[in-house]
Amino acid sequence: MATTSRAYLPSGLELATIGRRTFAAIIDAAIIGTGLWFPVFRLWGEYDEAAGKYEVKGIPAIALFGLSVAYFLLLEWLWAGTLGKRLLDMQVVSLKGIRCSFTQSLKRNMLRPLDFIFFYLVGFIAAKLSPLGQRLGDQWAGTVVVLRKQDAFSGRDCRSDEHMN
Repeated sequence: MATTSRAYLPSGLELATIGRRTFAAIIDAAIIGTGLWFPVFRLWGEYDEAAGKYEVKGIPAIALFGLSVAYFLLLEWLWAGTLGKRLLDMQVVSLKGIRCSFTQSLKRNMLRPLDFIFFYLVGFIAAKLSPLGQRLGDQWAGTVVVLRKQDAFSGRDCRSDEHMN
């Protein structure tokens, strides 16, 4: 894993609290649930009487999964945070203090299902044990969630190759 022995952040950055991150996750779940899952289930869901539940199968199920993953992956890469994080003034940054790369966003979201076990209990425990409040996905990707500030990126273009050195 891309962890670090340094338990500090670049100057000017402040870690987001677990409580704030939890609230952002609730906001994101509400956005995905009402804006994506509910409409898909209403349009393409079928009631399975034997199982006693609604199911979405085939292409709608694949699209639902893909769009759910894209919500986290793309927003964290392109905007440095999901809508929930942005509403609560947080952002995802690399351990160098710049926006995470696509690869870092991919890594942190590949481990999201593991962090989500027991409604984020695994991620919560990992963050509590980490000196930088990192869930497992953050530890692998080399990212942290910090409070968003106007000058957090010091005017550097996060898409340039400058930060890759």
